[in-house]
Amino acid sequence: MRAPTPTSVMRHGMHVRRPRPLRPGAAVLLLAAAVSLGAQATSPAEPGPAPTAPPPTRVMGKPTNLSQQVPVGLDVSIPTSGNAGDVPGNEWVFAPVPGYNPVLGATLLVGAAKIYRPKDASATAPAWMTGGGAFVAENKSWAVGVGHKMNLQDDRWRLSGGVVYADINYRFYGIGNDAGDQDRYVPIRQQAPAFTAKFTGRVASSSWYLGFKLMAADSTIRLNLNDLPSGVEPPPGLTIPDDAFKPFLASVTPVVEYDSRDDDFYPRHGVLFSASMAVFSDKYGSDFNFKVYEFAYNQYFQLSERGVLAVRGYTRVANGDVPFFALSSLGQGADLRGYTAGRYRDEALFSTQAEYRYELSKRWTLVAFAGVGGVGPSLSEIPQMLPAGGGGVRFSLGKENKLNLRLDVAWGKNDHAIYLSVGEAF
Repeated sequence: MRAPTPTSVMRHGMHVRRPRPLRPGAAVLLLAAAVSLGAQATSPAEPGPAPTAPPPTRVMGKPTNLSQQVPVGLDVSIPTSGNAGDVPGNEWVFAPVPGYNPVLGATLLVGAAKIYRPKDASATAPAWMTGGGAFVAENKSWAVGVGHKMNLQDDRWRLSGGVVYADINYRFYGIGNDAGDQDRYVPIRQQAPAFTAKFTGRVASSSWYLGFKLMAADSTIRLNLNDLPSGVEPPPGLTIPDDAFKPFLASVTPVVEYDSRDDDFYPRHGVLFSASMAVFSDKYGSDFNFKVYEFAYNQYFQLSERGVLAVRGYTRVANGDVPFFALSSLGQGADLRGYTAGRYRDEALFSTQAEYRYELSKRWTLVAFAGVGGVGPSLSEIPQMLPAGGGGVRFSLGKENKLNLRLDVAWGKNDHAIYLSVGEAF
């Protein structure tokens, strides 16, 4: 329940640094994370009881053994692909995706990706995926990116990565729930080349994976005072710099995952669990020293031949000298639909949600979802849980692989959002 103060604003990176040239290794990674290039990557999952059941046989379509109950400004990454017992064929998918949201206005994403399997891949191994895309918005935001995902030795090793350049105009409402409730903001422009790479390996013959992620991004951030809405002043305590703020961030992130889903594009049963700790340090050249802890837990239940229930819990905590744009934020990615991204931001975030998916046909699906989430200085100090809910429709872009075009309309507390993207929300 706190609005930004001069102290907290300085602590979250709103101070001026002398401009410097772009660093060679810095020109790479995550901001719009590869431009809604066609899919949302496997999101980290919140911790739950460690699954002990052996991994099921991965099959496109219906699960083979229901009795087993096999229990992540602009967000974009390459999704992991579908798996098959009857091996779906290789195919291209294309997605011209128009959209709209309260901050960006009208948007257009154009993406293309190749889903394929090497000749020596087994029937149960996930497909490889290579793609790219470009994004433009009515408020003059834009981004371009490419990405690749692959696995080796029958999914023993998983590798993925992407490069993006983004120029995004968004809103800084301040820090804490009170700042979000006041609906007062400063328009911000952030430009950044960014890079991310992830490498994990399976532990023995289990469904557990261990590995790490690398990330680097070199931002240039300015306040768009010319776009300040009439009659609206900057949030209390916000220092307006006379020059650009140019933070460089770099991190190394240990990752632990459990993945027993029967299909990575459209799971009908299984668990996806992930825990990670991103370490941003001057040892890697980062201008800020802080850590980000993330836990997520997704579980999928097939309730009928056509009906699937998906549930998700997610926790994110940022500690240390955290720049304002790296704070935990509702409405970013899948957590939580129904809120303008960045309106509610603070060091800690918790959200949980459920989504029911019903297949009308092979290519058309209807969904309904609901959830709650909140932010605060710490997990024990989240002052309120904000509700959200909505519904949507899906259309499968692939004939062989169920990679869905997703349209969702969601409502939150005094807020709403429309989402048009590729890949399931979680």
